[in-house]
Amino acid sequence: MNLPDEFDIRPVIEMKASCQSYALEEDYKAALKELLEDPQSPSFSTFWTVYLVDDLGHSSAIADRTSKETALELVNSLANLRTEPSRTLAVNAACVWEAINSGDCENNALWDSWREDLGTCELRDVVYDLAIWVQQVYNECIRQDAETTLDHPFDWGFVPVALGFIQRRSDSKYPGPEHYPKPDEIASQVIAKLL
Repeated sequence: MNLPDEFDIRPVIEMKASCQSYALEEDYKAALKELLEDPQSPSFSTFWTVYLVDDLGHSSAIADRTSKETALELVNSLANLRTEPSRTLAVNAACVWEAINSGDCENNALWDSWREDLGTCELRDVVYDLAIWVQQVYNECIRQDAETTLDHPFDWGFVPVALGFIQRRSDSKYPGPEHYPKPDEIASQVIAKLL
């Protein structure tokens, strides 16, 4: 996939208190190989950072993902919001935040325990990814049944129903974007709940 000009993704190796980002994937692979072959190497983790690039070529990190695939999915989702990306995303995020705090979702226990265990700031940070995901689910529901989907208000009708499909993982960890249900796999179930 060719990245849109306004995005970049880079692999990162994190060791203790330092991180090294690699502009070239070949350099990343070489550094990773070196670490894996050295029995004395310190413990480390890897992830992929998504950057937003401005017109002058300056980049700002906007999200970290566990794999290149999930980083590319995020870029694709953001690129699809091009008409008014910041406004659309901001409105969606506000609707998600309201639904989580209103108690109108079927899975309120998930959001309440998330807030209690990790804090409101952590939960607020997750709203960004949820807003993108909710838009993808909404688009798929419109594709499958526009009449039913559009007959319900996005904020108080659709969003709480869609969020009800986010579940805590079997290992009791809170789900990240890579664990959200695929929109095309749940759209018919979301539509059924709207009826």
